[in-house]
Amino acid sequence: MVAEDVGGLPQPGSVHAGCLLEGLLGRGGMGSVYLARREADGLPVVVKFLAPELAQQQELRARFRREWESLQRLHPPHPNVVRVLAVQSEGPCPCIVLERVPGETLADCLARDGPLSPRRVAEVGLGVARGLAAVHALGMVHRDVKPGNIMLQPHGDPKIIDFGLAKDLFLSGLTAPGQLLGTAHTMAPEQWEDEGGVDPRSDVWALGATLYQALTGEPAFAGSNVDDIADAILAGDYRRPREAAPHTPPALAEALEQMLMVEPERRYPRMADVAEDLERILAGAPARVPCFVDPQGRRFPLLDGEWFTLGSAAGCAVRVSRSDVAPKHAQLRWQGGGFVLRDLKSAAGTFVDGERLHSGRGLALHDGARVSLGSVPLRFEHPWERAARDGAAWLRDVVRRTEPDPVVEALAAVRDVRAALWCLERLLPERLPSPDDRALAERLGPEVARAVGRRRVEGGAARAAEAAAALAAITSQGDLAGPEAWLCWWRQVHGSAPEQLVPARSLAVPRLRVVSGHAPLELPLEGSVVLVGRDPRCHLRLQRSDLPRLAATLLRLHRRWVVVDEARTGLAVDGRPARAALVDPGATLSLPGDLRLLLVPPPAPRVPSGGPLEVEPESFDALCGLDHPAVAAALVAMACGRARLEAWEARLRALVGEGAASERALAALRSAWEGRCAEARRLLPRLLGAPPGSEPRQWQAALQARRAALGPQVVPWGWCSVPP
Repeated sequence: MVAEDVGGLPQPGSVHAGCLLEGLLGRGGMGSVYLARREADGLPVVVKFLAPELAQQQELRARFRREWESLQRLHPPHPNVVRVLAVQSEGPCPCIVLERVPGETLADCLARDGPLSPRRVAEVGLGVARGLAAVHALGMVHRDVKPGNIMLQPHGDPKIIDFGLAKDLFLSGLTAPGQLLGTAHTMAPEQWEDEGGVDPRSDVWALGATLYQALTGEPAFAGSNVDDIADAILAGDYRRPREAAPHTPPALAEALEQMLMVEPERRYPRMADVAEDLERILAGAPARVPCFVDPQGRRFPLLDGEWFTLGSAAGCAVRVSRSDVAPKHAQLRWQGGGFVLRDLKSAAGTFVDGERLHSGRGLALHDGARVSLGSVPLRFEHPWERAARDGAAWLRDVVRRTEPDPVVEALAAVRDVRAALWCLERLLPERLPSPDDRALAERLGPEVARAVGRRRVEGGAARAAEAAAALAAITSQGDLAGPEAWLCWWRQVHGSAPEQLVPARSLAVPRLRVVSGHAPLELPLEGSVVLVGRDPRCHLRLQRSDLPRLAATLLRLHRRWVVVDEARTGLAVDGRPARAALVDPGATLSLPGDLRLLLVPPPAPRVPSGGPLEVEPESFDALCGLDHPAVAAALVAMACGRARLEAWEARLRALVGEGAASERALAALRSAWEGRCAEARRLLPRLLGAPPGSEPRQWQAALQARRAALGPQVVPWGWCSVPP
């Protein structure tokens, strides 16, 4: 028999959202949490309810629903973030069904066992930072990172729970003026003063406070009441980690101090940077903080305070004992978002990049600046000088670097993480006609261009399957099925992904045009992240009240674009509903109502009148399959280009290093090269009239003799160069 709710309150034995409640786990001001089991399969879950009296207030109901809406955008689920399984947003008892995370909270662990070891602190921090980096990449901040919201699972990995205060930076604020959201000991300075100023760096601060407590056993900022705690936080008044826990390694202490800086501009700019530094610290490397480095490699961190004295006197932040260094030789101040150096009327002078500073006049230092106190050289390091400090993590994108096509293909073949972007572009065939088709039609005729297009599309399924297999191996996300799931995954990770290697191409800029449902607008897609919605921060701002603040995001891969339905309001691409889709020039995007956008193709590139035509390798392979004479010169160049192969091998070794991984990459490169050479041996005897088994120099001679009869020539991008 199923129990009934009493007075609007859920009761053990009742069923909500398909889950049978087993017992009350906890109750608070916002509602209650129950242990439960999903009726369909018996899966243990947690069900969170909004208190009935609060559910009557639309503002609070909206905040409660936001926890689900925010976490639903994490697709696929992140291993360090609690997973949302279902939602029941209507009725008197709105609830969210979450996975039941085994283990205990970090708060319970600390209460029972006391402080963690420094290494364990870094391990827990690394997992939490990775999870929060994924959350930040979606334009969200947690706002309540604390020991009680971090679960330590039996196998040791942490998982972030309770996104009840999560703030989507694209949603209208639900916080009333003067209202504080968060937990006092882990609320960043800006949360006490201006909730509108909260951004991902607020979570960086909160994670620093959480890890400090895990390391020392006590909150960083003490006080007998909330006002005292707030005063300490706003003043940055706390015992430094190595004072509170002398066994703390310097690198971990410096990382925590940088996370706990009062000014957001002086913290790590991204949670992904925190994760990277904690990983470095676990490997024995120093934290990346602003510092001076002397010729012996001694580091002088610039964290504790707003001004630092350089000189030979005791107590100087940068103390250099040398006869020509004055007791107080120079002063460095944090000023206007950077570090400014001034000479303090020293006799021997202060020099920056070889130029002497005029006494009393300040100079802003750049990362890598060469500073000399008299004859003593120092190097200034500021790793975050060029980092974006506006907190807009959703606008950050992966770094791309070009490499020759064969090198990128070899890296993809051995499942190198830097080839993920190249694989993503191959998940679906491109729209027709492509730039290759237009150029081939002009150079070789429309019939040949159509035949090449058909063959390229026919081979698209095999390329997509290989790309999906490579992505599964590269990312360990083997449970993702279909291009849409992979594109949603990229939306989640692109801002913190490692550098991606892509083939060298000239990239034309398409435009996004409003074709119906709004006044005419057109936007060149010159960046790599383009936001569409009614929010003022959107690149394409559409002033329609029925449109979400952030309706869609367009992300550039390399040559192609991805569109993501951010609000789940019914995006369609060329009439097909899509959560995320690859889009090429010519595609039509439909948004709520009758709003339609067109991805306008860039002007067709002028086809060069002389010399060979460069096309994508897939188009070249299609021409080889047609036994077309336009491939002859390229095949000869590849068969005779052993020096080029050796250059690619050297490049691969530089990228991968020595060892088994390098050997696998080299084997993949040589296999691809041999495949091209085998195609040359198959085709060239017929195209050039040279006998089978001819030497490369015989092919070169035959090519020269028949060059005029072969007609226009085509070469695959990145594989070879052919003289006109």
